[in-house]
Amino acid sequence: MRCVFRITSFIFLYIVLFILSDYVSAYGSGQNQLFSLEEKIKIPSSVIWVQYYNNNDEHLLFSQTEDGNIHQFTIGSNKSSSGINFNVIERAVYEIFASDSSSPLVSNIINGTLHNKIVSVSNDGNMAVIDIDTNKIRWINNTHLSPFTTPVLYTINNTQIILTLSKNGTLLQFDPQSNFTSKSMNFTNILPDSRVIIDDLDNDALDEVLLLSKPTDRYPHGALGDRIEAEGLLILKYCGDANNIFKLCLKNMLEPPENKVFESLSPFVVNLNGSNNKDKQIALVASDNMVGSNIVIYGIDSKVLFSSEPIGKPFRWMLILGYGNFNGLKLVVNEVPHLDGIIKFINTKNEMSVETNGYSAHNYGSRNIDSIKIIETNSGFCGANDVIRSINYNSDLVIIPDLDKDLLNILYVTPDDKIISLKTFPLESSIMSNILVEDIDGDGNKDIIAGDKLGNIYFFECI
Repeated sequence: MRCVFRITSFIFLYIVLFILSDYVSAYGSGQNQLFSLEEKIKIPSSVIWVQYYNNNDEHLLFSQTEDGNIHQFTIGSNKSSSGINFNVIERAVYEIFASDSSSPLVSNIINGTLHNKIVSVSNDGNMAVIDIDTNKIRWINNTHLSPFTTPVLYTINNTQIILTLSKNGTLLQFDPQSNFTSKSMNFTNILPDSRVIIDDLDNDALDEVLLLSKPTDRYPHGALGDRIEAEGLLILKYCGDANNIFKLCLKNMLEPPENKVFESLSPFVVNLNGSNNKDKQIALVASDNMVGSNIVIYGIDSKVLFSSEPIGKPFRWMLILGYGNFNGLKLVVNEVPHLDGIIKFINTKNEMSVETNGYSAHNYGSRNIDSIKIIETNSGFCGANDVIRSINYNSDLVIIPDLDKDLLNILYVTPDDKIISLKTFPLESSIMSNILVEDIDGDGNKDIIAGDKLGNIYFFECI
């Protein structure tokens, strides 16, 4: 009888270990089947920005470095018996002395003046227009641009206008079809480091322009590069006439709750109610000297639709990471990224949330708020769809660094509200750039690209 019991116990233990091995395969070793480090290249300065561009099936990567240069690479790959081999060739280096607090516009306009162009701003406020085909730089001097501004493209009636900000906080337009002539848009008192956000908020096929405005120094935290924050958000609407004269008019002005400021560089446009909802929403971080930061979500009519619980202490900040579908949780934020690094997934309808700590997408004092990427699982992102669906999960993915910024993590949320790491990527030093997810080598699979403080650019290939 004792022998039978031992055999039965052994069989039971074997079954348990077999089940656990499947579990580990799904959660652990299975992670390693998603990505591998395919290539790493090194350039002489910290990498602060990376961007992909497809030029007639020629796969290009552009990288801006802390020394103000923009590097152009050609990316190729070929299959062999040992797998897929990356081929990265540096084609050009453009010395434009760009600010380390802004990123250039890489234009993918097929035809016209902006075809295969990069538009950037130098530290002294001049505009540089780089021709990708000829590798030549054209300078638009005496533009007096804010070195913190990122040029953006507004397209209306097949016409492209570049929008950017002046040093004194005025919205400017540049017309590429008219030799890049500039014109003031008569909207002033804008934060010189505000992102110029373009989005169709009400689905009427006309984009709105969003700008942080009314600078104030009454909340001198300094988390985002200076101690100036915003007391308003402009919402502008296209109102041009029949002669195609480009014009923007004020549609609305959002204001923070009483005694608060908007502690942000950019409003975050969300669609928390799904694609069937006509209007989108605008999420902002609001902060004060009593309870620190919280998230406020507005409708385009200025109505407050959601307000999260504040952190509870002054000079404690949070970063909006984005939104998606995380088993019913929609909004993702990074609370106190410079301290505990809490990542929180929030249901904005019932205010339920799940959280864990040890993750940070921001360095104190930096204007880089893009070291984060949210991926839709149903996009088939490197088989992650199959990995997660196979264990009945319904969560999008978040790519975010750890607190030390030298480890990238892919996170998702389980039905029982656990935050799981699907994959980690070690870096030689702390990440400095945005996180790029693109099929950069044309093999049909998305790749992850990021740059670090030592000048390394990493290419993680789906396998």
